[in-house]
Amino acid sequence: MDSKIDFSSYSLNDLYQSGESIDREKYPEIAKEIDGLILQKKTDNLILQKEIDSNKEEDITKNIGDKATVSKSNKKLLKEPWLFLNTLFLSSLCISIGFIILSDGSTTIVGKRVITAVSDPFLFYFGVFSLFGMGIIFVGNYIKLKYNKHFKQD
Repeated sequence: MDSKIDFSSYSLNDLYQSGESIDREKYPEIAKEIDGLILQKKTDNLILQKEIDSNKEEDITKNIGDKATVSKSNKKLLKEPWLFLNTLFLSSLCISIGFIILSDGSTTIVGKRVITAVSDPFLFYFGVFSLFGMGIIFVGNYIKLKYNKHFKQD
């Protein structure tokens, strides 16, 4: 081999293929050069990936004083209409079922056991208020996701 091949312009995949196809006993210097370039490209790719990841983290949350703001790219994901519609549907479903059961005064659970406010008031009101609570949790979760803020506890 009189002419020297410039492997520095090869991609990582090309270097892998060249490294696999070369006769390492016959051309140990070239094999060593290819291995060095593979290691260098891997290191460069890792450094580049770390920079990309750190830039994404900086974009997602920027600290300004004591407050954290959400980047436009992250906020855009939370403005999707499905989030609002899902919250509206699930919260209204839970609260409506809770009001229907409360106004009826009884409910039936699996096993065909009827629970009324008179026969078993704890289970009856626990079920009703659990439904109300789930509806409120859906709304609270929507607010938290939409505005990325926690509720202030006074």
